[in-house]
Amino acid sequence: MNYLAHAFLSFNIPHIEVGNFIADHVKGNNFEFLKDDFIRGIKYHRLIDTFTDQHPVYKKSCSRIRNNQRHYSPVAMDLFYDHFLALHWKKFSDEPLKYYCQKFYTTLLTHKKELPIKSQKIIPHLIKENWFYHYRTVDGIQKSLRGISNRSAFSNNLEFAIDDLFQHFEHLEQDFFCFFDDLTYYCKKEISQL
Repeated sequence: MNYLAHAFLSFNIPHIEVGNFIADHVKGNNFEFLKDDFIRGIKYHRLIDTFTDQHPVYKKSCSRIRNNQRHYSPVAMDLFYDHFLALHWKKFSDEPLKYYCQKFYTTLLTHKKELPIKSQKIIPHLIKENWFYHYRTVDGIQKSLRGISNRSAFSNNLEFAIDDLFQHFEHLEQDFFCFFDDLTYYCKKEISQL
């Protein structure tokens, strides 16, 4: 899953939200400089990723676009699933997406100096460009795909992945709803044990 889903699945627990956000910026178990609460968020993030990668519906979604995206299909799919979450936000939360985003950004800013350098560098761009809120638009997803493509060290077709989204939109949207129910149930159980 991508940033928005990870944040949402932290269920408004600030330190878990932050740890969940920075998890991809922390390699291995290099946790020494972080608060225990952030470490719990990182471990929770990794549980979500493992569940996602092994789920048959998510795998089916990735297979729908594999011909064009090859080993980058999970990268594109994570963004597509964030698109569906943002697009259908009202089905999952009573809090408007716009306000949720601002609250989350404020939480990140509150803890910014405690975070890895990579996270500190991303946060201003995340907020200025309002990534989470713009995930609901095709233009927002396209911009994110282009950014990932440009930063990647390897050749990829991510900047054209939006064509895959259009081609398979209805099936991917159905996959998302089926998968996200399972993921939410799993996360509610796991987060209660943190």
